[in-house]
Amino acid sequence: MRFIDAYFLVNFLPFGLMSLAGVLLFFKGKYKQEKWYYPLFFIVIVLTVTALWRVPVVDSTRRYAMPIMVTGIVLSAFVLMLLPGILKKFKISHANAVTRVFTAALLIACVAKAMRPQENKDYLHEIAEVIKLDCQKSNINRNVALLVFGNPGGHLNFDNNIEVINVKNEYWGCRFANAEYQCPQLNTSLNIDVLKSQYPHLYLLCVEPVHDNFRAAWEKQYSDNPELIFEYISRKQTAYRLYRIKSPHKIAWTATDEFKSMLANKDDLFRNGDFKKKYRVSSEDNIAKDLLDRGIDLFGNGDVYLPDGWRINTGDGWNANCSPVSIKLTAGNTNALNIQSKNMVSLYSNKDTLNSNKFYLVAVRADSKTQGCLILSAYTYNIKDEFIRPFVLKEIKLSNQKNSYLIPFMLKNCEKIRLGLIFSGNVTIDNVKVISME
Repeated sequence: MRFIDAYFLVNFLPFGLMSLAGVLLFFKGKYKQEKWYYPLFFIVIVLTVTALWRVPVVDSTRRYAMPIMVTGIVLSAFVLMLLPGILKKFKISHANAVTRVFTAALLIACVAKAMRPQENKDYLHEIAEVIKLDCQKSNINRNVALLVFGNPGGHLNFDNNIEVINVKNEYWGCRFANAEYQCPQLNTSLNIDVLKSQYPHLYLLCVEPVHDNFRAAWEKQYSDNPELIFEYISRKQTAYRLYRIKSPHKIAWTATDEFKSMLANKDDLFRNGDFKKKYRVSSEDNIAKDLLDRGIDLFGNGDVYLPDGWRINTGDGWNANCSPVSIKLTAGNTNALNIQSKNMVSLYSNKDTLNSNKFYLVAVRADSKTQGCLILSAYTYNIKDEFIRPFVLKEIKLSNQKNSYLIPFMLKNCEKIRLGLIFSGNVTIDNVKVISME
């Protein structure tokens, strides 16, 4: 059922039905003598393999399923080509004229679907208003986070102080929250401890059948007791529930001005946070050789320097399609690291480590001359210094404006933490400072 839902979400319903009919007609008919037989046979195979492989697992965007749409349109055209003959078999007069009318109606339907306005859904406006009023009532002057489980069915129009995080679902075609998958999945990419240290309130928007209970699954996973603050039940017995979790950590409620005061008065835990010291990356280094094997030549524009204490992390990003990559570091009176890449590339702090179960504040000053992205991540290790897993601490969208970003965090269930910086686009950073909040 999920597969069928996803297939018809990718394909406009008429094209979806016609493409399936095209497959049946193709294998039922006798077209081997036709010159278009083998190209169409290839398209049918592509559609079948792509649909079986991609539709059940696509989770965040339809672009991964584009081959299904393209092949669906081709097969729909095949059905339209056969339609006059099919109509004549059923002794329907003016078969060619009927086919033309049907084709015109299909084109009009496509245009109308693309141009139709978004349906106004009152409950989406109510959710935004409930969060806004709740923040005012609690005197929150910091950003809050909204975790979305399932598909709310429309655009959520929030203020800038509400950061929306769509939690990956197991099946892209399923609009309901999948508690058994999403609750454990959440801590493989994000981290609830980190979110609670960064946001005074976490809001959970859950879309589920009316008799399901996402809250019970959350309580079992995280030992929290989310408070239900809004509920809307649709005529189709779909429940839209909004829960709130208050952070128990003082750091999540700390005002930005207080963070700035702490940064000015506490020592930097990183020995080279201002990038004054640098080292030259050797072309004989195993990392450089590994990148070269991937088709990434770091030394096309001469020597490459990195801030002392930071090293390239080939395990995060650095795919072949990120090339060419430019790394430029100026260290002295003006300290700045500029990295340009098409896709994600990363560095990590290989000399300075942090301990778990402690609160830290990271300050990063960054900008981008174009649309860029900087992700602050944490790589966790056990007592044997063996890598466990990465966590995203903050994803920052940059656009031609230098800003300082303050990121509090705390991580549990590990021994050591190394910070990582993940770059995409044209990004410049000139300072990374880490202080203890203990």
